[in-house]
Amino acid sequence: MLDFIAPAVVQGEQIARNLPCKIRVTESPELFMPGMSADVLVITERRSDTLYVPSESLVRDEYAYVVRNGRAWRREVKAGVGNIETREILEGLSEGETIVTSLSVKGLEDGVAVEVVRELPQP
Repeated sequence: MLDFIAPAVVQGEQIARNLPCKIRVTESPELFMPGMSADVLVITERRSDTLYVPSESLVRDEYAYVVRNGRAWRREVKAGVGNIETREILEGLSEGETIVTSLSVKGLEDGVAVEVVRELPQP
């Protein structure tokens, strides 16, 4: 149970931003020890019939790369609510379109040839 959320973000080591919270563990408290930390996702709203994409597939929440005919094409989007994992798309993409989710791939730019794979090979 969430008991307290700090009113301001605290900048920590490695430029991490933290929002101190106090949480009361009501299920299996014996699994937790003093000093442990956790990443917590607080859901403030749920929406149905909404298009979501992986957050990492968006560049500055402004555009994505859509794959069409074996090429990546930059497409402006309007992003809505989201978190570190997913982001709502209000405009710019349609359900069923294939998008590039690995933006860190070297050479990605508008019109470049791409190959769709389920996962990137490990180095």
